[in-house]
Amino acid sequence: MMDQRHAFLPMFLSMVLMVLLIHTVYTPSLGPWLPRFLELCACYWIVSSPNQFGLVFAFLVGALVSWIDGSFIGSASMGLSVVAYVLLGNIFRIRQLDGISQTILIFLLMSIYLALHSLVLSVIGVPSSGISYLISAAVSAVCWRPFCLSLDRARLEFERFL
Repeated sequence: MMDQRHAFLPMFLSMVLMVLLIHTVYTPSLGPWLPRFLELCACYWIVSSPNQFGLVFAFLVGALVSWIDGSFIGSASMGLSVVAYVLLGNIFRIRQLDGISQTILIFLLMSIYLALHSLVLSVIGVPSSGISYLISAAVSAVCWRPFCLSLDRARLEFERFL
């Protein structure tokens, strides 16, 4: 278990890096084929430090995602809060899962999150694009393990300097 005292600064830096990565890589033609970096980052921090990051953190990250996507503020917050609730409720089981099981779980959670996000937007009146969000959920799930390993490594290196 990593040191929990210095979790806020690495979390903030990783979120800023993900926002910059989104703005650098995103193009509308590649939209469904890109992983959901901010959501993966939120899931990582909830799983790695559940005492510091929970439902409020997930709600605020969802508001940030809505703001970056240009959709209605709060449309992603509900889905990401549900994901955080599931992660926090089963935190010890999730940590014991192997890489493939965690990947499947992240695919299911990202699918639920994106479905709820799409449902909220369709209730407001924004036209839906069908179930193409499953592509983004699958790409995010495939990126989950390398993403976790790279953030673990970066966090370990960062804690060496503190």
